[in-house]
Amino acid sequence: MAVILAIELAFDKGWNHLWLESDSFLVIHLLLNKSLRPPWSLHNRWLNCLALTSHMSFRCSHAFRETNSAADAIANLSLQHESLFWWSSCPPQLGKFIFQDACGLPCYRFS
Repeated sequence: MAVILAIELAFDKGWNHLWLESDSFLVIHLLLNKSLRPPWSLHNRWLNCLALTSHMSFRCSHAFRETNSAADAIANLSLQHESLFWWSSCPPQLGKFIFQDACGLPCYRFS
């Protein structure tokens, strides 16, 4: 559902170039193989998103969660909001993760 919302939001904002990266291999596989279908409850919205991406310069790729700690952190931060929430600038809680990512430092998911 997050990918559907991201594509719809990008289209609504007029972003004609979209590179979507997800840690869900299944979602990326569905985007790259348009003959495959998602669960029935998402079918119509999924087809609408595929139509939207056909009007964009669209690319998608898979990334393991460990390779993008900033995206993982913002996903966890968004759990504090009950509905769609838009940050107009980078939340301060992400500073550490963005710095690590920019420096090419690893992020391990064990303690």
